[in-house]
Amino acid sequence: MQLLIVQYDLWYWQHWAYMKNAIEYNLTELAISLDPSHPRHLNPPVPPPHHKILDLGCGAGQTLKAIRPEAVSFGCDIDMASMQFGRTLSNNVRFTCCRAEALPYASSTFDMVIARASLPYTDLTRSLGEVRRVLKPEGTVWMTLHSWAKQWQLMKEEGLRGKLLMGCSLVNGMLFHTARKLINFPRKGYASFQTDSSITRALESAGFTAIRIQRGAHYLVTARAA
Repeated sequence: MQLLIVQYDLWYWQHWAYMKNAIEYNLTELAISLDPSHPRHLNPPVPPPHHKILDLGCGAGQTLKAIRPEAVSFGCDIDMASMQFGRTLSNNVRFTCCRAEALPYASSTFDMVIARASLPYTDLTRSLGEVRRVLKPEGTVWMTLHSWAKQWQLMKEEGLRGKLLMGCSLVNGMLFHTARKLINFPRKGYASFQTDSSITRALESAGFTAIRIQRGAHYLVTARAA
């Protein structure tokens, strides 16, 4: 019994620390979304109120709360803790715990899908196919990605755990660029960087047109469902 208590206490404190970090992160991201002067600020265009919008990797729904606080929107993430916290921030976000590679929505449901730095952690071929499936014809996808330069910078700045993640990302990025393949690394997943040509080919294969790529402080890509 004592061992069980020790194990439970260890789990509890680890979970509490994770929850605390997740909440702090999501509140920081919400503040950035609400502050146009912040150097990391970048919000998608605000769709009409009647449009259905899905945020992939929504966290606590901070982006949706910032761009359309009064309209009902949809958000999905694999992080249940962040979404539970998000329910305390807004009653207008319909949260779902799922992976981008297997979205539990009917085909042609959404007018817009947004993905702020979340898709680079997924199996891009499958997740982009799912994004296209749930978008209505002429619907749009708005996403920020990871560039090689940004990944290289992070790898130099991070500690050992960060370097391991960035190393996996560099390997996957090169593999995706040359062969459109990704490795699901143990505990690191499909983390990857993208190039203009690799993401363009992937989007075209998934059924997107009107692909636009903007580089600067952010690596922003938009496309329209054919």
